[in-house]
Amino acid sequence: MLTAKMMSYMLVYGFKTIILRRKIPVIASVILTDLCNLHCKHCSVNNIERRIYSYDSVMRDIKTMYDKGARILMLYGGETMLWHDGEKSVSDIIRAARRMGYFNCNIVTNGTITLDIPEADTVLVSLDGGREKNDLIRGRT
Repeated sequence: MLTAKMMSYMLVYGFKTIILRRKIPVIASVILTDLCNLHCKHCSVNNIERRIYSYDSVMRDIKTMYDKGARILMLYGGETMLWHDGEKSVSDIIRAARRMGYFNCNIVTNGTITLDIPEADTVLVSLDGGREKNDLIRGRT
């Protein structure tokens, strides 16, 4: 739902970027981990370092992008839903991003772990076609 705050921000954003020709990001894309539970044939980045970025590191990146103007957050992995830092989960990141002022928070997932993340505005599930083709590329999912 488009709120008055969002409309106001987007009008000012449009003025600054179109009229004044400033380069201001609107979307922040943050990779939380390279961990993945699949081994897709086309993927060259999963499980390279088996790295999970800390909550503090992720929040610093999200804050930096917010301060530069981003108001839409996209969270990625590896497999995004494998991310955690102690008791912190992807839901905690989204809640903190909302408190910061992000209008829209989304995740990208392979959909094999959970799609129950009500904090997200949109959950994008990566697929490579129908079941047969998808399983050929990603393994039996």
